[in-house]
Amino acid sequence: MAEKKKASKYHEKKTITPNELINPKYHSIIYILLIVLALLVFFNEALVNEKIFISGDIVAFKSWSALSEDAKTQKVPLLWNPYIFSGMPGYASLNVGPERPFDLIGVIKDFIINTIASLFPSREVFDIVFYMVFYLIIMAIGTYLLSRQLGMSKFISFVVAFSMVFSTFFIVWITVGHQTKIITMAIFPYLLLLIEKTQKKLKLIHLIALTISLWLIFSASHIQMMFYIYLSVGLYYLTYLAIKIFKKENLIGLIRSAILFVFATIISIGIFLDKYLPVFEYNKYSIRGQPPIIEKIQGRSSETQKSGLDYDYATQWSFSPGEVLTFIIPSTYGFGWRNYNGVLTGGETVRLNTYFGPMPFTDAANYLGGIVVFLAVIGVIFNFRKETFVKFLTFLSLLSLLISFGKEFPLIYDLFFYYVPFFNRFRVPSMILSLVMFSVPLLAGYGLNSILNFYKNGFPEKTKILFRNLTIFSLALFVFSIIFKNFISDIYRSLFATDRALSIVIQNNFGFVNQELFNRILPYVYQFIFDNFLSDLRVFLGLSTILSALIYLLSLRKINLNSFNFGIALIVFFDLWRVDGMVLHYSNKEDLISIYNPPDYVEYIKHDTTLYRVLELSGGQPVMSNHLALYRLQNVFGYHGAKMRIYQDLIDVAGITNPFVLNILNVKYVISDRYDSIYGNLVFNGTKKVIFNPNYLPRAFFVNRYQVEKPLNILLKMKNGEFNPKDLLFLEDTLNLKIDPPAENAYVEVVEYQIQKITLKAKATGNNLLFLSETWYPKWKCYIDGKETPIYKANYVFRAVVVPDGEHEIVFIYQDDKFELGSKISLALSASVLIGLLISLIPYVKKLRISRFENSHSRT
Repeated sequence: MAEKKKASKYHEKKTITPNELINPKYHSIIYILLIVLALLVFFNEALVNEKIFISGDIVAFKSWSALSEDAKTQKVPLLWNPYIFSGMPGYASLNVGPERPFDLIGVIKDFIINTIASLFPSREVFDIVFYMVFYLIIMAIGTYLLSRQLGMSKFISFVVAFSMVFSTFFIVWITVGHQTKIITMAIFPYLLLLIEKTQKKLKLIHLIALTISLWLIFSASHIQMMFYIYLSVGLYYLTYLAIKIFKKENLIGLIRSAILFVFATIISIGIFLDKYLPVFEYNKYSIRGQPPIIEKIQGRSSETQKSGLDYDYATQWSFSPGEVLTFIIPSTYGFGWRNYNGVLTGGETVRLNTYFGPMPFTDAANYLGGIVVFLAVIGVIFNFRKETFVKFLTFLSLLSLLISFGKEFPLIYDLFFYYVPFFNRFRVPSMILSLVMFSVPLLAGYGLNSILNFYKNGFPEKTKILFRNLTIFSLALFVFSIIFKNFISDIYRSLFATDRALSIVIQNNFGFVNQELFNRILPYVYQFIFDNFLSDLRVFLGLSTILSALIYLLSLRKINLNSFNFGIALIVFFDLWRVDGMVLHYSNKEDLISIYNPPDYVEYIKHDTTLYRVLELSGGQPVMSNHLALYRLQNVFGYHGAKMRIYQDLIDVAGITNPFVLNILNVKYVISDRYDSIYGNLVFNGTKKVIFNPNYLPRAFFVNRYQVEKPLNILLKMKNGEFNPKDLLFLEDTLNLKIDPPAENAYVEVVEYQIQKITLKAKATGNNLLFLSETWYPKWKCYIDGKETPIYKANYVFRAVVVPDGEHEIVFIYQDDKFELGSKISLALSASVLIGLLISLIPYVKKLRISRFENSHSRT
């Protein structure tokens, strides 16, 4: 008997499992490479075949290339943007930005990225897609390392990292070009990893790594996402502090970690003072820092909201409680963009947006993965009491979810909007779901970890029964969905896809239709949406059955751990890949290039080399696009989420399509899809129509007199066209000097127009008042013959200066002292961080040399 036991023991030692075929020290590298390979395969059309995604944000991102070229040619930092909204701060609004050679960390980062970019044949494809895929890879590595730090096995860490980066929420960010959000979330796992490490031991390398991680987040410049990250870190420390106090544990490590995090934050902010000092200053002049003028004048602003966005505007993209179902069944609310091939299109495949939830529109469902959510629930059930990090992730998920509801369930959102500093500057409540997408895969990892521990220590009988019953229940529901399809359709029709909901889909895809046509289209639209919902429901139930069965069979030891792991990896891969694949909609590279090539109407306008602005209309409404900047056409409209408040007031009160306003704005040409004689004469009829405005006013001219008026009254007078702009100018305060009307021989001429410098030559015949049709902002300075003179806010939006008698050179220059100060501080701090990094690496270099010496000596 003893010999048999010994033989059996010997046999067990010689048994080789699949994991042992590869040296365990390479497992982590292989798992990470598998994720990298999966991402490269998933986006292979873009990375190999040079396909691209086209969206408004991607087009806008490329539109600023002309502005960057202008800044380089003029040898100035790119701080002002003259191509949208008649000019606005570029750097301070985080719209465009200069190169930052004084930030040495950024110089090194750019060198690394440019080196990687050189490996790809098309730099343009790299800029648009691979740059974001690169940060998904960074996110995967960080998530893997964090999972390992939390005590998860290598395989579980692989599943967590894969689930994270293939969350549909993050995949959509790539297709629409939201790269700054991806950068921010990609660094989040590193922050938590380093915070965990600094609790246990103080090392210089950890502080430097924490600083560089925060530097990357600050470099992305997405303030709303940064706020969410700091909200998460604050919740982390509060959770751990409460638990440690309750358990009477030592607080030294936690306090040390918090102090280091604050210190790293201060250093990172210091490196970006050149950016965030101007941003902070601009905030009070933007729509995010001031309420609309009508509310301000009429006292309609809430007592608790003295600044920030309008509530209705801020909450437009509010996630609804019912849409939580889309975490596991993506088509519950129609999904988003889908390929349709059927009766409505005559068999032709077209893209239809099938979303019918309360948000204005969405590209795809916020899908987490049915299996990932299933495992996360297991993780919470079996680990909430004993794991503080699980408590933190659970609280973070619930808080983020409640905030994301916005106006749809304002209980928590309103508390933040009205009472948390800076929160009312943010819009799109559903954006905070990124924290849910981060937390749930980690909770799923804890779920898998619990199953693994049960396997090692033996499954409790109650747990076995639980998963047996879940298997039976899921299978029964799956069979039910097949047999009782019509019953499910009736429920879905009454609860979700009502006529009112489907009317949104029909309107968005087919425009306004009469009742007869609506009744004909409705059945086909409903059937398409329901079929997709039913398919997703069956997939969820089928995969849930498989997952429950795998766990139950593992509990009975009917399958081994390797088979279980393979099954988990397979169903998670299938589940996420299937839904993510629906999001991808590629275009040819030539399609984007064709957008950048000047269309015929632009070529016509560009023959005019004088100074003027344009307005583009579609269906009589101004086009929210910045693409005209690519052709160096100065637009009086465009798109930006933090435009200047005075300009937004002009749009809201006086109207940007008002011919009187267009005249003052120096709009010489109106681009439109239809001719409207109210704007002038049709001079070009191509892919779009060009209308010449014969009444447009020059960029700069003298006026006869001024009058002091209240701000709202000025806008109303412009709305009604109650004054002659060449005769009368409105100021908000009285001037302390006499203004003379210009004589006939007085003149003003713009002799040089650069992005941040405007030079005029003028002859005044007394104290003449000069009007400049450029947006007023306090960072602009005016010098008459080298001597600074005050700039007055004229006609609420524009600039005016008093020019003394005689011929003069008048120069307007954009000067931001905060940028200049911040750049000097950035140079000093970034150099200090790099020196600290080199010092922190010395012990590791010594250790590596000693290790190599010992290995060499042992071989000898």
